[in-house]
Amino acid sequence: MEGNNIFEETKEPAVENCSKKPMDTAALVLGIVAIVAAIISPLVSYVCGIIGLVLAIKHRKVKNTKVALILCIIGIVCGVVSHVYATIMLLQVADSMLS
Repeated sequence: MEGNNIFEETKEPAVENCSKKPMDTAALVLGIVAIVAAIISPLVSYVCGIIGLVLAIKHRKVKNTKVALILCIIGIVCGVVSHVYATIMLLQVADSMLS
């Protein structure tokens, strides 16, 4: 029962290795920005999503960053959907003007 003592001190350091934390945060922020930017400008969504994806993949070797990776992929997909929707709407407007 000694191994289950919740008051037992751990020998792990109180502070993690913070040298790679900004990359993880940047990947998360860029993933969120990519999702929001898909509404306004799909091109910005592509750029933010791809940069965030690269950072998440680089950081994945150090720490498992599934959330940042998924957010960046969702941001890129939302950008593609927004781009396709805008193209369809532009073609419909052009068709109605020519008719």
